[in-house]
Amino acid sequence: MRQKLNPEFAIAMAKNRNLLGYKALKNARHTTVGMPAFFQNFLSPISYGSSSMSIANSGLKLPEDRNRLLLHSCCAPCSCEIMEALVESKINFTVFFYNPNIYPQQEYALRKNENIRFAEKLHVPFVDGDYDADEWLLRVKGLEALPEKQERCLVCFDMRLEATAKFAQENGFDVIASSLGISRWKDLDQVNKAGIKAALKYPGMIYWAYNWRKNGGSQRMEEIAQREEFYRQKYCGCIYSLNNRKIIYDTIRK
Repeated sequence: MRQKLNPEFAIAMAKNRNLLGYKALKNARHTTVGMPAFFQNFLSPISYGSSSMSIANSGLKLPEDRNRLLLHSCCAPCSCEIMEALVESKINFTVFFYNPNIYPQQEYALRKNENIRFAEKLHVPFVDGDYDADEWLLRVKGLEALPEKQERCLVCFDMRLEATAKFAQENGFDVIASSLGISRWKDLDQVNKAGIKAALKYPGMIYWAYNWRKNGGSQRMEEIAQREEFYRQKYCGCIYSLNNRKIIYDTIRK
């Protein structure tokens, strides 16, 4: 029998993250043990093809001769190529993980810990932002039924990049960027619009609207994810994208 996800119950789960006993699992990797079968269908790793590519975007320079970059990261698979390119280019940067949209909290822990693992491997500073899921739910209220790449996503990007710009301003960074735009699931124009808007709130701050997909960046991202054996999610992250994937999944199975 298939498990049905009641939207009202799911939202209650997001508001009360201890309802099913989910807690952030320190050092959790590649595990869905203890999760409902429905989540296990979507949280298992994705297989990759093989390739052999050099770093796609090496030789980079920060815009306007800036000195310190704060890179907002949504997950390790999306940020890995960017991080390697920045290290190769000898750019001074720190990873900022702020993604209160991710649901459930165990999924949040999986993505965060994979990102920490890769940052430690590259000796890159990592900042763990707050998991403010309640505030995120308030921000997107009324937009729950919208499909991907519409207004709910823009509101989500605004919240995450606003927090990035604020932390950057308070901690001596003069440029921000995000890994969000490298994913085919995201609207790059929406991401850049949110980043520019966030940076404009702080005098002297700029948003680096670099297209990380170009020069084989997307393909290189897949190669690194395979090499590092990253946990790779099958949905964007929020409860509503998870619901949309379930609808598609159930339709295919009929």
